[in-house]
Amino acid sequence: MSYSSDYTITTLSRSVHQRAFDAGVEETQAPFAFGGNWAVQTLRNRCTPYRSTAGTVPPNLDCTSDDPTFPTQNLNAAHISSTSTVHTAGLEYIPTLYTQVISASNPSNTTPMQIGSLWLDANTYLTIGALITDVGSGGSDAHVEFKRFTDGTSLLQMTNSGTAGVTWGALSSSNVVVSNSDWYDIYISASSNPATSSIRGVFYEI
Repeated sequence: MSYSSDYTITTLSRSVHQRAFDAGVEETQAPFAFGGNWAVQTLRNRCTPYRSTAGTVPPNLDCTSDDPTFPTQNLNAAHISSTSTVHTAGLEYIPTLYTQVISASNPSNTTPMQIGSLWLDANTYLTIGALITDVGSGGSDAHVEFKRFTDGTSLLQMTNSGTAGVTWGALSSSNVVVSNSDWYDIYISASSNPATSSIRGVFYEI
């Protein structure tokens, strides 16, 4: 048998059969043997199909097939207890905060002065607050009042009574009911003369 590139084996005859791995035969050796009297000279120019079968002489030409292998058809599920825990969802309320920065002073002592306006929707507000004091030398009580723009009705009034030494008071009122959506004017004043009421900001929380 030549090793040249133009020497092609076209068919095989029954001279080839599978060699069993007998004692002393290693798996690295060729798994086929050339049997009987047919030998190598019968490998060429036979023009008959060939097949590989289990090693028998003559070869077993019966149709053979491997039995199909199917995966396991069973599905194993983890045991679920008849007693289960029911999760109750919790609702966390996150309030809406609004802050209006105001920096204004009223040197007119007891006479209220409007220093700004705040729009409020009709709602119940958890908190409405302000930061206020008397920055004058008298240490007077300082007041902040919210009045509805449309009719001047008072919504809320708060007082810082500890203003000695210009002590700013963080005032607040809870659960304030606003019945009508409107602008609400902010007024500041003091309780005595001389006094200069001063405010730095207001906020609300829904």
